[in-house]
Amino acid sequence: MSDDEQLYPSIATRLDVILPGVVTSIEIGRERSAGAIEAALKDSGEFVLIPQLDPEIDEPTPNDLAKVGVLAEIAKADKQGPNRYTVVVRAIDRVNITAFMERDPFMVVRTSPFDSTSENKDVVAAKAEEVRSAIIDVLSAEEDNDGAVESIQELDDPAEIVDTVIAHLDLDRALRLKLLTEPSIAERAKLVLTPLMRMRDVLKLRTDLKGEFMDPQSREHREQVLRQRMKSIQEELGEGNDENEISEMREKVAESKMHEEARAAAKKQLRRMSDMSPGTAEYNVAHGYVQWLLELPWGKESTDSLDVAAARAILEADHAGLESVKKRILEFIAVRKLAPNKQGPIICLVGPPGVGKTSLGRSIASALGREYVRISLGGVRDDSEIRGHRRTYVGALPGRVINGLKRAGTMNPVFVLDEIDKMAADTRGDPASAMLEVLDPEQNDE
Repeated sequence: MSDDEQLYPSIATRLDVILPGVVTSIEIGRERSAGAIEAALKDSGEFVLIPQLDPEIDEPTPNDLAKVGVLAEIAKADKQGPNRYTVVVRAIDRVNITAFMERDPFMVVRTSPFDSTSENKDVVAAKAEEVRSAIIDVLSAEEDNDGAVESIQELDDPAEIVDTVIAHLDLDRALRLKLLTEPSIAERAKLVLTPLMRMRDVLKLRTDLKGEFMDPQSREHREQVLRQRMKSIQEELGEGNDENEISEMREKVAESKMHEEARAAAKKQLRRMSDMSPGTAEYNVAHGYVQWLLELPWGKESTDSLDVAAARAILEADHAGLESVKKRILEFIAVRKLAPNKQGPIICLVGPPGVGKTSLGRSIASALGREYVRISLGGVRDDSEIRGHRRTYVGALPGRVINGLKRAGTMNPVFVLDEIDKMAADTRGDPASAMLEVLDPEQNDE
């Protein structure tokens, strides 16, 4: 082993990619990692952190680890239980992993100093200064930056400047791994500058937006400026609205046969969606509402077959006996034939289980030539199951009647409200009372 090579206990980090200059807390839960921490505490307190190439692997082999790690020292270690530690570490510097010496009872690696590639000092210094300027602009926009601006201004070494800036950024794991293993300081600065400049531009847009909003202009002009700036911010963050989808939905609303009240509600929600980010909860609520409006079978109705003789044949074929019940159903169909626009009564079928109440409903649908929808109300305790949930709730859905219309594909199916006597009042409401709105012909046509 050469003079510049050292042996250190080592742990593999699954999710974290820790870079030099960072002071952070890590959770230790694997037996080998706990052994490495205990060995480091008995010696100098120094050990090596090596990121896994694939964070999904539980017990990584040397081939599953990066060839560059970070030498770190333990500032504080709290034992939480068997093989469990919470450790505060200070990352010191990158090191090359030249060999894996042991794996049991803990991992030991041989390291050599990490050398950055030979580069033009003026180019490196200029890139580092560009990074420093951008992070100072970002941190200065924060009300409380805990003296971070002053500490960054005091740094002289370009590599240290870039690594310190990385500690202030929320970067994805793949980029952090690339920054750890990249030997070129100028390339590291270049990789950091892209997300850093995006952050600075977004903060500038927000500042400009605040200034525009505070300026005493007309309300209409302020709203226009607000929308333009918000779209710019969303584009910078990669959260632009899916305008194609919204345009498609607008076309479908225009072509739909929904009544004007529903159309106006759909257009209002689409206007709101165009001003919101697709990632927000409000956007998803509005999207779901409009989607439900579009999926309802507006203007689609089955043509009634009001042939009493044919209806009698269907009822006789499907059910033996039940003469009084079949007679009442035929009377109902005869009245519909004489007065097709009359809102007739709702048929109530009463009897013990198994006598054919539910199947009679299917026979009526077959006789009339309508779609058949059965809704089981047994055990329903929440009136929202009937009326639908408020849209402010997460996962809100329309009531069972609206669901039934969607399933049927027509606006005039035969609804069978089964086991209506088994509904029960609850702290969430009385669904039986909510059924009045469904059963009253003056209300249920809405």
